Amino acid sequence: METNIDNKWIIRGGLFTLNDIRDKTEEWFNPYDNYNQLFLTIGASYQQKNLEANIAILTSEISSGIIKNTYINGGMTFNF
Repeated sequence: METNIDNKWIIRGGLFTLNDIRDKTEEWFNPYDNYNQLFLTIGASYQQKNLEANIAILTSEISSGIIKNTYINGGMTFNF
């Protein structure tokens, strides 16, 4: 989802999944654990004349809670 707050600010967010597609009949180290991945993203943009600044945060987690990651990304763009 994305929406304009005003003519300078844009906010965005999203939620998506990546399902575990392993064949459970095969021999796995832990075949009963759930390895679905859940992702949450939020971000914002600020625009001022030819300059745009962006920040975004992405978090991901394996459903079993074993692995968790958080990334923060920022950037600036200047249009000549």
